[in-house]
Amino acid sequence: MQLTLFRTFSRLFFWVLAVIVLSILFPALIPNYELAYLRPWALYSNSVFQWAYENMQRSSPSSLILLMDLSLSSIAAVLVVANNRNMDNSLTHHRPPHGELSHPAYLRYTVDNFNRSIDTVFDEKRQHVVDLLGFSFLMGTLFSGAPAVTTGIEFVAHSLKYSWLIGTPHLILQNIGYLSFGKDDFLINEQNITKNAAQLKNKHVIFILPTKGGNHVTVKMSVESAIFWKEIIELKHGKMADISQWIICEQDDYEANVKGYGELASMGARVIIVPREFNTVNGTRYKARALVYANKVMAEEGLVNKDTWIYHQDDETKVGEDTILGIMDYIINAGDHDIYAAGIINYADSLTYTPSRAQEPSRSYDDFRILLTTKTNGKLSFGHHGSHLLVRADVEAAVGWDFGDVKTEDWMFGLMMWQRHRPGKTILKGYGYEKPPLTTKDLLKQRRRWAHGAMQIVFDKRIRPRYRLAALYGVVSWMSALPSLIAFAVSIIYPTGGLFPASGIIAGFTWYSLYRYHAGGYKLNDAYLTGPEKRGHRRRYRIIFAVIGGMMLEACAPWYALINPPKGFEVIKKDD
Repeated sequence: MQLTLFRTFSRLFFWVLAVIVLSILFPALIPNYELAYLRPWALYSNSVFQWAYENMQRSSPSSLILLMDLSLSSIAAVLVVANNRNMDNSLTHHRPPHGELSHPAYLRYTVDNFNRSIDTVFDEKRQHVVDLLGFSFLMGTLFSGAPAVTTGIEFVAHSLKYSWLIGTPHLILQNIGYLSFGKDDFLINEQNITKNAAQLKNKHVIFILPTKGGNHVTVKMSVESAIFWKEIIELKHGKMADISQWIICEQDDYEANVKGYGELASMGARVIIVPREFNTVNGTRYKARALVYANKVMAEEGLVNKDTWIYHQDDETKVGEDTILGIMDYIINAGDHDIYAAGIINYADSLTYTPSRAQEPSRSYDDFRILLTTKTNGKLSFGHHGSHLLVRADVEAAVGWDFGDVKTEDWMFGLMMWQRHRPGKTILKGYGYEKPPLTTKDLLKQRRRWAHGAMQIVFDKRIRPRYRLAALYGVVSWMSALPSLIAFAVSIIYPTGGLFPASGIIAGFTWYSLYRYHAGGYKLNDAYLTGPEKRGHRRRYRIIFAVIGGMMLEACAPWYALINPPKGFEVIKKDD
């Protein structure tokens, strides 16, 4: 507790010192007739810093540089102390490898690793608030002036900057999502689960993995992980709920790979084949069609009831000890209105520092925003999980998956459910473990499907207007990313000042929030990394450059979808 307070006050001192230094030193180095829009508001007239400003302008350049150097060194020292007090020296103490690459990745998916990563992220909440406000105010001090536009080119350059404001509500919602939760919302207590295991009697959990084929190695690993951790948990805690693994595949795919599916069956999975001639009332295709058939099988076998729960997987959704215990914890504590839960997805598997993969951990951190929307009955929902999702079987059967030709059936399911029900508790503890897109082409194909699925929701009259408006904002916000990057580049060539007085505060808020997206995401994933991705040479710089490349890909993705629409339901490669 004392260490946390020390770090919080150290950060607060750092930001106050940084603002004061910037308010005095930076303007003193700028002649009165140049870049007037960069002058902090405190220095325009009757400033409390005016005396210092005038003295600094009369000083020699060497003394100014010396003072700035000492000031920045002091700030750096405060940060080092704040972040490393009572910590070991990582430069002199070698840390042993975390796991071996020869072992299956799912062996690292323990409840201890999960709880440790949650502790790490939520222990930073106070520092997050201080740093967010401090950096925002610092940028407000630096970019505090009104626009300085004198030519037509500058007007165009300045107008592009307004795209920076479009994503602000998204970032506000993301910050609220993170700050609204506490670690107790996610931490798993094994003793409590074991103590109340009797409540799981007669409960049945079906892990459903619909697959189109093409990623058989990945599907096999997903099945292995579920069966392995089910057996380990039963050895440690005794029999809990009845857990089954179902694989839903197309008849054509099964006939092309009978041996492979036979191997999955021999491991303990149940393989359910969707007949070639099976059709739905609304002509639904692809993954949603397979889920309609799975619901049909459950109904025929009497499994559509309040005691049966469905856990949804994609090809690459592996299961950990924390995943299964999180499901058990939710079912134990579920009331009549607790019918649906979603959790955080981890992307450490196959993570390398290339643009298409390095961007993905930020989605783990963005899950706090998505979980906030599930907690508030879908308010301001733009995006939804189709995997690492737990739904009570009777509710899923009532909502169904027969939506017609939609490309984001998971989002559609969530919206349809929210229109019928008001779920109670919606947070699923434990991670779902997945892979990032392996190549740039795969990332663009995946995001293209999402973009077109979002636009289908915007124009689908079965969805209430407030949900459609939220989806529309999500699309517009996503598409504004590319103009924002262009505006940033143009503003370097044609600097025109802030959007309006004190707009630097918004810039600071945006930049720090984007930083936290990635820093927080990597903290959630870090415990599961191995090899050079964990402790490689110049790891930090590799991450930075890869993330920048990934952000550019994300910015281009919706425009790629607009220019080159998808021709069908695209399943990207996950076997590597």
